[in-house]
Amino acid sequence: MDDPGLTSEHMDTADMTQKSRSSSPNLCVPDSWQEVLQLELGRNFTNLQPLGVGRTAKIYRAMHKDTQKMVVLKCLNRKHTTKKSFLKEFNYNYYLSNHPSILKSFNISISTSNFYVFGQEHAIGGDLSTKIVKGGFGESQSKHVTEQIAYALDFLHRTSLVHRDVCLENIFVFGNCLTKVKLGDFGKTERAGNIVIKQNLRSSWSPPEICILKQDEEYYADDSSDAWQMGILIFVCLTGFFPWSSADYSDRYYKKWLQWIRKDSTKVPPRFKCFSIKLMDLFRCLLEPNPMLRGRVEKVYEYLQDKWLIKEINSKDIAFYDASSFIHVTSNISSSEISQERKVKDFLDCSANEILDFAKTNTSCVALGSYSQKGI
Repeated sequence: MDDPGLTSEHMDTADMTQKSRSSSPNLCVPDSWQEVLQLELGRNFTNLQPLGVGRTAKIYRAMHKDTQKMVVLKCLNRKHTTKKSFLKEFNYNYYLSNHPSILKSFNISISTSNFYVFGQEHAIGGDLSTKIVKGGFGESQSKHVTEQIAYALDFLHRTSLVHRDVCLENIFVFGNCLTKVKLGDFGKTERAGNIVIKQNLRSSWSPPEICILKQDEEYYADDSSDAWQMGILIFVCLTGFFPWSSADYSDRYYKKWLQWIRKDSTKVPPRFKCFSIKLMDLFRCLLEPNPMLRGRVEKVYEYLQDKWLIKEINSKDIAFYDASSFIHVTSNISSSEISQERKVKDFLDCSANEILDFAKTNTSCVALGSYSQKGI
């Protein structure tokens, strides 16, 4: 592995690391953070610049003094991160780094008085969320992204790991025209079959079997969730929009998808009308509501040579409206945080028959601001 030769205050993790090896838009950062980090990391790094802010981490770009190489430092505040969870993310990222479609992590882990830090390669193109526009990337570039991320996920699944957070923000750009992208951020990665807790999930990316759960409810990590997110990623890359706000029955656009996939309706859902028959077959496979019947990510390989778009995307092709579906960089909104205003807009946008049908099965949705999750 290409290591920039960084020397820093390493954590006492030699035994743990060896065990792991054998078993398997512009963001402002408070000055105090940067000042503290500069003091604690200044022995080895210079030109510390903020790149992003997440729920549990802050990301900086820095120059390593000895090698004069630009690296990215992921810094987690010790007040909000356990040593165990930090080591798990660091080890997963480091030992997956040899894969060409996975973001490289360097063999350093730094423990300061305030932070846990590890180094990663610098993606000059940023992440994919900074590139997305209405109308998407087009067919060719979308296929570049799809193939590489499927390749990375396939590798994870063969090692019995589930990424659990495939989204634009976690895909990093290295080549022009998206010819080279890499999957990163393994903070939610788990071994398949492990019990995990539903917390702070991105509702637009989450599969129905997870959307239906309550906050803090337990479920088993399974690679079928990555396959679902792969399907959402393809849709987003081709359109610049989400197919629905959340994969639950209260979302009229997801409801239309359910009716079509269950053959309760012969009408192709309005947001899917510009896609070819072959791509619809792939969507049927990846966006299957039942995780037991859902296809695996490697199914993507069978469709890369097929035509995906019937014609170029424009505003007349798909019935989107910005309030529910346009992609924002901060799209990691949990199901519990979906606004009542959005649901009311969805409700008012329905036809008369749809409203009657909706009211029969969702009596409390608009009146009380709550809704009953329906079985998939």
